[in-house]
Amino acid sequence: EKPARRRRGAVRLCLTRTLVAASARGGRAGDGASRIMRARVIAGLAALLGGAVALLVCVGRWRAESHADGLVVPAHRRLEKAPGEDATEPVEQGAPGKVKLLLWDYELMATFWLAHHADHWLDVTKEDPNWCPLVDECDVHLYAGQEIEGEIDGAVVMSGRPDRHRHRPRGQNAVVNKVKRWGRYLTEGNGNDRGGRFDFYVSYGRTAEVWELESCRDFRTLKKVIAERPPIPTPAADAIATDFLPHKRPKFLAVFVSDCTKDRLKAIDVLMEKFPGRVDSYGACRHNVEIEVTRSDTYYWETKRAVLQDYKFAFAFENHVEPDYITEKIFDAYIAGALPIYKGAQNVADGFVPDGPKEGERPNNSSITSMIRADDFESYEAMADHIAFLDENDDAYLSYFRHWDLDAYYQSEFGSNCAYTWMCRVCKYLDDRRAN
Repeated sequence: EKPARRRRGAVRLCLTRTLVAASARGGRAGDGASRIMRARVIAGLAALLGGAVALLVCVGRWRAESHADGLVVPAHRRLEKAPGEDATEPVEQGAPGKVKLLLWDYELMATFWLAHHADHWLDVTKEDPNWCPLVDECDVHLYAGQEIEGEIDGAVVMSGRPDRHRHRPRGQNAVVNKVKRWGRYLTEGNGNDRGGRFDFYVSYGRTAEVWELESCRDFRTLKKVIAERPPIPTPAADAIATDFLPHKRPKFLAVFVSDCTKDRLKAIDVLMEKFPGRVDSYGACRHNVEIEVTRSDTYYWETKRAVLQDYKFAFAFENHVEPDYITEKIFDAYIAGALPIYKGAQNVADGFVPDGPKEGERPNNSSITSMIRADDFESYEAMADHIAFLDENDDAYLSYFRHWDLDAYYQSEFGSNCAYTWMCRVCKYLDDRRAN
């Protein structure tokens, strides 16, 4: 009872202060020998209105405190168990292998799900029965307020848990109450964040229950491109029948950067100074070409890769440097057949990109055989000197394309993880936690 008494006392104190302040404002408004009664009336009404607003604030505080004290989160929806609770998850009934998943979009735009995972969503909407072989059926819905029939095994959101929102839109309660588990999709900069007490997380961070890298879709595209790509020319065999001659491309280096960080600008400036007139910037940073290609463009991915097919080198510095954070930037270069100049995740060599045998020939002493890695050089000036050498030596340049151990790459943890879409793997995760 003591917390309740404290709340009631706080509300009484708040009301008392409000009434005193209102009376004082009204009294001041009525003091003096004013000859204009209308002004006094208006001042008094304003004081009363201010008191009413303050009263609503007091009531709101009382309601918030009351709801916070009485909020009980079901045990099966907690990431951490309370003292004395059974640590095992409850047995849930449901048809094994048939999972219903919501991509929660009531408060967020569908553009993220569709722009970043268009191929995943198209796989689902095509109703291809083999799109998710990990379960018998992975029934995915993009939720935007419509009615959803039946129980819902899980829902993935990008912010707070809807079941903990005190004021939900009409009709949403019925859907919220059907969701058994809530998951959070984590994006750039917070890959290992465990906040929000969700039941599971989908993230590029290794601590997530469902490990998902945005570059998985690009990995699958690259695998298809490599399968169809002609062989790489040998040092003295440019005459062989092949359409893949990256060292013969007409343009030098393309830059697609619109997040102008200090480090990125420094690297771009060094390259522009070293190669005047040969570095083309299509983004907002150091823009120097007639067209601008940014992520806000409708066909950004297609346009960027089409443009890169004319270039020998591609600038691929990540927006955010963190382990496991590998995005489309380096894959855009690989898919277009340009040699990437990369800076980003320190563990990028752990199976995230094509590489050669760890022992044996390493072209140009590179730590990774398929890229120019900025961290391999003492400075951006030294890196620029190496790029100039490659520009003048075709065999040295092509060596970055010849030493790819694709079998090891496809069978790596990253490659195996990317074999299925993240939505399919969420369905698998949910199915594993139900009763068989």
